[in-house]
Amino acid sequence: MGIIFNAVKEDYYFSEDVENLLKPLLNSFDVTYMNRYDLGKSTWLYFFLKPERHMKDSFGFDRELLCAFFDYTELHSRNFEQINDILLKNRVRLDQMVCIFISKVDTADETIKEFSLQDPERICFIPFSENFLLKKKPDAVELRNHFQEHLFKRDLFAIESPIRTERYFFGREDLVIQFIDRIKNGQNTGIFGLRKIGKTSLIYAIKRNIDSKKLGNFVYYDCSNPGFYKSQWEDCLIILLKEILKQTNLFDKIDVNIDDSIHKSKSQFFYDRIMEILEYVPENRLTIGLDEIEWISF
Repeated sequence: MGIIFNAVKEDYYFSEDVENLLKPLLNSFDVTYMNRYDLGKSTWLYFFLKPERHMKDSFGFDRELLCAFFDYTELHSRNFEQINDILLKNRVRLDQMVCIFISKVDTADETIKEFSLQDPERICFIPFSENFLLKKKPDAVELRNHFQEHLFKRDLFAIESPIRTERYFFGREDLVIQFIDRIKNGQNTGIFGLRKIGKTSLIYAIKRNIDSKKLGNFVYYDCSNPGFYKSQWEDCLIILLKEILKQTNLFDKIDVNIDDSIHKSKSQFFYDRIMEILEYVPENRLTIGLDEIEWISF
């Protein structure tokens, strides 16, 4: 049987109603932390729950879980983004893939399903209605079954689009580090492989790594764009240059209008503008990730 830590009971927002809501969860968790999210019209409580041994063994939880409680009858997409912000601010302490979601809305499960369809990389929510917790008072077995029902509904292998965040990116960290080392040394690098094995996801992971560590700027470009690969090679350079300026926020600082009296070739113009861009980017390093490069190889 779990406990509610004294620091939680002494919190200004803790009340008898909150305690009654949390009691069923004590069959599987300790309540270690409590706070209130307050931004604009959004005001709601959240807790950190430390799973007991049987929950750790059943689901592999090695960190605490976020538990959000919405004390109003309508849910908005911003609420889910707010949950994501709390998770990211507590990356070391909280499990980044699972969140317990308590709501007065009895149809919260349907709302969560709708948001999950819009974003396949969204975290896995374990929804509870307030009525379910207060009236049914689930025991440890019922809680575990409830978790199992929602955790194993999602098929991670069914995510067909490239993975753009760290949440579902697994197993290729060593490869990312190898690419980062090559980029630091100024080496050109290629990623080759069969379709749908995660090449684009790897490129996004490299970009996140470079951006977070401020190792320069990483510009991603998809060469399968018909306006790009059907152009002459010199025009492709200008298209790529404009995309670089867009992603580095340097459009207002660097002129992309070609002066024919000065630049006799677009390739020289591209080179000169890149030299200018390097003066602005961190570490004077610019990495260009060309995805689907086979479209321009011929």
